[in-house]
Amino acid sequence: PNQTAMQGYDDGHTAYADLGPNNHSIPLALAFPRSGAADQRDRELVAQSRVKLDSALQKDRQRVVFSAESISSMEEGDLCALRDQIAQHCDLIDVIIFVREPLAWTASLVQQALKVGRPCDLHPFRGHMRERLERLERVFGQRHVHIRRYEENAAQEDDSARLFAHILDLDPAAMQRV
Repeated sequence: PNQTAMQGYDDGHTAYADLGPNNHSIPLALAFPRSGAADQRDRELVAQSRVKLDSALQKDRQRVVFSAESISSMEEGDLCALRDQIAQHCDLIDVIIFVREPLAWTASLVQQALKVGRPCDLHPFRGHMRERLERLERVFGQRHVHIRRYEENAAQEDDSARLFAHILDLDPAAMQRV
């Protein structure tokens, strides 16, 4: 819900990046593919995705917000390339990570899969959270990676969109209602 509510957000100071879909995981994965661009079509997709990223970063706002769960699973070289591309347009890059207790995370994954009617394969999500967080800290710097426990923060807000607004100090009234 937070990504849907953020779509189109622009209060004159902060804008939610427009990369097409409201969840930026796929556009960022296309822009920075794990194995590199294998063929001409792949290279064209990478180039198009990076142009969209540059366009979002060139918006005349003090802050641009991206929301992509998948960056925690990106390889270190791809994270460095993402960081370097963003750094061409920004003075400061902060990464906010919500972590969940393993049982709550698993339950959420299953609920989401059931909600959209698809099978839930938990294999890619097993473990390795520490390695993911350490990789983000190496790439972006420990003081720029902010880890939030989802359960603690969610108790303070009535939905994930309001929680997102609270953490980023955004006007929840300016967010779309979903």
